[in-house]
Amino acid sequence: MKNFTFTLFLGVFILAMSGFSNAQDVVDLSGFDNPYVLGDTLPNVADGTIILLGPGKMYKTDSIEGYSFDKSIEFRSSDPSAMELPMIDCSKNFNLVPDASVDYIRFQNIGFDNGIDGFDNRYVFNIDESGNIGEVKFEGCKIRSLRGILRLKSGGGTLGKFIVSDCIVDSLKNYGVLYVDKDTWEAGDILLENSTFKRIQYFLASRSNSKSLTIESCTLYEVPDVGRQMFRWRGGEGKNDITEGLTIRNTIWGPGWDMDNEMKTGVKGYEGLPNTTLTFDNTYASADFMFSSDTLVGFPNVTYSGTATDLWVDPMNGDFTIMDETFAGKDNAGDPRWRPQMGGGTEWNFSDDNFNALGEIVATTTIDGLTIYANDEKKVTIDENNKSLDGMDYTHRLKLGGSGQFDESGMPTGRVLAFDVEGNTTITVIGMSSSSSADRELVIAVDNKDTELGRFPALGESISKGEFNYMGGAATIYLFSPSSGVNLYHVKTAPYTPELPDVQEWNISLDAFNGLGEMTETTTVEGLTIHANSDKSVTVDENNKSLGGMDFTHRLKFGGSGSFDEFGLPVARVVSFKVPGSSTITVMGMSSSSSADRELTIAAGTKDNVIGTFPALGESISEGTFTYTGEATTIYLFSPSSGVNLYYIKSAKMTTSSITYETSEFKVYPNPARDKIYVDINKPTDIGVFGISGNLLIRRVVNSSMDYIDVSGLPSGMYFVKSLEQGGSTQKVIIQ
Repeated sequence: MKNFTFTLFLGVFILAMSGFSNAQDVVDLSGFDNPYVLGDTLPNVADGTIILLGPGKMYKTDSIEGYSFDKSIEFRSSDPSAMELPMIDCSKNFNLVPDASVDYIRFQNIGFDNGIDGFDNRYVFNIDESGNIGEVKFEGCKIRSLRGILRLKSGGGTLGKFIVSDCIVDSLKNYGVLYVDKDTWEAGDILLENSTFKRIQYFLASRSNSKSLTIESCTLYEVPDVGRQMFRWRGGEGKNDITEGLTIRNTIWGPGWDMDNEMKTGVKGYEGLPNTTLTFDNTYASADFMFSSDTLVGFPNVTYSGTATDLWVDPMNGDFTIMDETFAGKDNAGDPRWRPQMGGGTEWNFSDDNFNALGEIVATTTIDGLTIYANDEKKVTIDENNKSLDGMDYTHRLKLGGSGQFDESGMPTGRVLAFDVEGNTTITVIGMSSSSSADRELVIAVDNKDTELGRFPALGESISKGEFNYMGGAATIYLFSPSSGVNLYHVKTAPYTPELPDVQEWNISLDAFNGLGEMTETTTVEGLTIHANSDKSVTVDENNKSLGGMDFTHRLKFGGSGSFDEFGLPVARVVSFKVPGSSTITVMGMSSSSSADRELTIAAGTKDNVIGTFPALGESISEGTFTYTGEATTIYLFSPSSGVNLYYIKSAKMTTSSITYETSEFKVYPNPARDKIYVDINKPTDIGVFGISGNLLIRRVVNSSMDYIDVSGLPSGMYFVKSLEQGGSTQKVIIQ
């Protein structure tokens, strides 16, 4: 395809300086406007490549037929914070190369569109070849108006994991979310979490056994079509079970989809599943959900008396915000994006009607979760007082007329405000001293009066604001004056997400770690999580080593291989930590055997996304540096087999620079090429040949259009020919 722009990242393909491999390639297509650039690029990228797509842009997989996978690829939005998603046109479906073995195919913050022909013949995947896929994952995606998401149509093989996480899925026809259409295929672990599913004719179906099916924190409405099965395992005897069980937790299910306007909402519960264990926990159904036959015994396990329209704001149009304040599951059931407290907080403005008429308070009172402790001796008063701050006009104040009072056990009794928080919280206080001539203080304490989070300076001359960040689990916050009167106008809370520092380091010899000893349960110290259990313990003990001017007295011992659960989450003998984005990771360690070298795996996001392998030497301690490129994520360190000892870990945020190549105006031929390429120029030009990772492979001055560049030494693949002069342009070339 002609006349498109290509953006290359410098640094995103960096391999560790010590020669370690397994860094992921990143190809940024967000600068292209040509919709076929994705289809042109896919055949030429390496296994494990991350492809970045531009928000709001439409991409086609191929001008003639859909792309067939024979390697692992991850598709991401180049700007995950953008309101619009990159869109992949599903008028051509993804498939497999015959007999391919692919570790994973992942989509993050991507939209899927049905093209122009409606959803009768459109899928994301319509696989009719044999092969094996370790994982297919959709995260943060929007998928709508398709015949199905993933259909295993013919051929045979295994799909290890199928995951839909944090997605909105709307309007799927008769092949639904996942349809295993041949008993020669088998889908292993199926996980749907934190997602919304709306108007789906067939939901999940298989003609063979699956290993597990988990639906966690999901909202479902008009799923499936009336008279259809919620779960259809139809492979016949011996091929119609979920061997490790069907589990639904923290989920809300609405009525079936009345596609034919028959004024019905009843659905069938299941087909097959004769030996499948069913587990339902904190799972609700609206009152207009009903079984027409084949009832799932025990579903739902919590009753709700209202209909879908009683529960949600506008379910017909996809607004599933919970509006029924009496609904028992409003804080812990359904897709979290629709819960009323998601992303919010609580505030108490003493000018509001529920406070401003309280007057003198002589007994403890609780309003909207704020408890005002008061008694005859330690009264609290709300009266009129006009003040303004940050665009807010206040008409009333709450007056703490003196010091707070607590009993012998430390419980508040008078002139104290208290409220509960569920975890990390920012607490905002707006107030001032009750004396115009004297500054005073307000104590913010956690769980008892002596555990101070901070002190708000209540100024005498003017109203002011203070913010305090609490980090920890569920707690009660107390506000009180240690001595004299303080006036409050507004108190607010909001979830607090601490920013990760650019540099984090963990020295196992320091006091925070060196006394840990044997760990048989997961422990987090200063942001480093050490995953352990009674079967796979992790130990910190004394051991003297030196490297790079650092003297170590203790080590962290992985006694063997790390273990993960079926969805790739760490269980034991794994160390994990979060990084704010692209980072370099430094490890100092060695094998636990002096006579055998071993390895430590460094992975990002999941255990299978390996960014490097540290050679843990048996003879001596050594250092390795690895590069992760991408958004904020969790890094995992673990041994794939035998024991490894760690002494020091460090992560440092890195800045990735980029070069944008302009639209090409010169020609490169032949294209595809074999041994030589010619550049059509009108003057001598300094020309470079770049790999897709942005590395300069060949450079020479081309004097005329009759001059050529020898590319016989380059492997087959996609390259970029660029003028290295000011404002130089670029052409893509395929070398065969």
